[in-house]
Amino acid sequence: IQNTGDCPLTFRLRWKDAFQGNIPELPDGSPARKEKKKKGKSDGKSGEISARKVKFDQVLRQHEESAIFGGGLERCLDRDCFSFWNLDENMQLLVSERKKMEFGVRFQRPSNEAAVASGKSAGKSTKGKKKRKESPKRNDIEKLNYCYVAVLELTLGSSLLVQDFVVISVLK
Repeated sequence: IQNTGDCPLTFRLRWKDAFQGNIPELPDGSPARKEKKKKGKSDGKSGEISARKVKFDQVLRQHEESAIFGGGLERCLDRDCFSFWNLDENMQLLVSERKKMEFGVRFQRPSNEAAVASGKSAGKSTKGKKKRKESPKRNDIEKLNYCYVAVLELTLGSSLLVQDFVVISVLK
């Protein structure tokens, strides 16, 4: 966010809604889509950093919009999977006069999804026993384009709408 004025401005990020569910993946014909690589976490073995593709769109594609706002997804009650940096505890960002400030949104797979996706369970260890088949829930999640969606709004002060954001995090 850039403040080109002569006085400090306070911007506020607010939750409008959060959803989770399958958004069908369609072939991309959007010229507005930009792909950027973002540094990932180290794998711990070779010390190399893996790259993840981060996609930025100026507008939602038709199938994304209809899934999110047309009732195709269920409400997500666990908003803790999204975290924010450079914002205070009230989700505000103070931008000094003639300065530029960055803020970010991070997604972390919810703990129950992480256990499903990695094949772990909260039960006892199965050492010495035959390996069980992967859970059907994990297979379903991998086959679908399962997403967590944050719908946020950025306001100047407490009331002047600046921008709406839709953050779609896909579990792969």
